[in-house]
Amino acid sequence: MIKRILLAGAAAIAMSASAHAYTITIDTTPPADLNFFDPYVGDSGTFTTLMGTFSGGGTVFAAGVNDPNLNYDPVGGASYMAVVGVETLDLKASTTSFSLDWGSPDSYNNLSLSGIAINGSPISALTLGNGGFVTISDLSPFSVVTFSSEIDGAPAHAFEFSLDPPTTGAAPEASTWVMLGLGFAALGFVGQRRRASRLATI
Repeated sequence: MIKRILLAGAAAIAMSASAHAYTITIDTTPPADLNFFDPYVGDSGTFTTLMGTFSGGGTVFAAGVNDPNLNYDPVGGASYMAVVGVETLDLKASTTSFSLDWGSPDSYNNLSLSGIAINGSPISALTLGNGGFVTISDLSPFSVVTFSSEIDGAPAHAFEFSLDPPTTGAAPEASTWVMLGLGFAALGFVGQRRRASRLATI
């Protein structure tokens, strides 16, 4: 537990120099149910999942099957996606955080969320090069995730990752709750005015 807290603290400090505020939490023991990609083994190109639509240079591999470009099989022995070049995930719902089991974070891997590019090198340093379950949170709402593995614009190496099954639905943003509350209040006010008007004419 102390190790996890120290890793999270070190990550927050490492990222504090960024112009954007966000938090990185790393757990070297991933969730036990990293089976999100199981139904999509063998898929590549463009395909739709429960989380959203993937498109680009990624291929889904079964647990225990090695992509020849791999440096490190994702933690947990789960099915995983390996990206050579660029892969885009268009989410079905916007969110402010993203979690993945990052197989081999290094200087060639970049994750882009809400316009923020997060390089794999700090992740690798914080986890002693062994990868881990990474959560980036406290971001501005975003609906597109980009995974890239390139050198000087040319596809190279592999960005491999597993995902935790998504929850049944994304929690609404605070502003959504405020607008919803104002809408109900307005409806209640209009209904009460109409009732008062009807009573006055009787």
